[in-house]
Amino acid sequence: YPGISEAAVIAQPQSGTAVWIKAYVTLNALPGPQDDDIASEFVPDTPPATNHSALIAALLAHAREHLPAYMVPDNIEVIEALPMTVTGNLRRWALRAREEEHARKRLPAPGQAVPAQ
Repeated sequence: YPGISEAAVIAQPQSGTAVWIKAYVTLNALPGPQDDDIASEFVPDTPPATNHSALIAALLAHAREHLPAYMVPDNIEVIEALPMTVTGNLRRWALRAREEEHARKRLPAPGQAVPAQ
C-alpha cells in the first residue's frame, strides 16, 4: 500500500472461537519533501507522527475490499519499526507484549472504580 514500508499481524484468541486481529505498520522513510507530500495525502495539515487516522481508515477500507471479513484487522497501529531479531525475523512475542502493556494501561488501578459503559 502506498506509504507503508512493513506490516505485521498478530491474532489474539478471545472468548469461544473469536479471534482479535491487530496489524502493525511502519511508514516509508522517504528523504526530503516527499515525506510531506505523502503525509498531506492522508492527513492534511497534520504532522505524520501525531495523527494517522486517515491512513488507518484507508488501510482498513483497502483490507475490507481485498480480504475475507475474518482476515480484516480489528485495529491498525502505526509504529516506528517492527521488532526484529538479529537474523531478521519478526519478534511476534514483542508485539504481543506491547499489546498486553496497552491493555494494562486501559485497566483501572487496583482500588479504583471501573468506569461505566
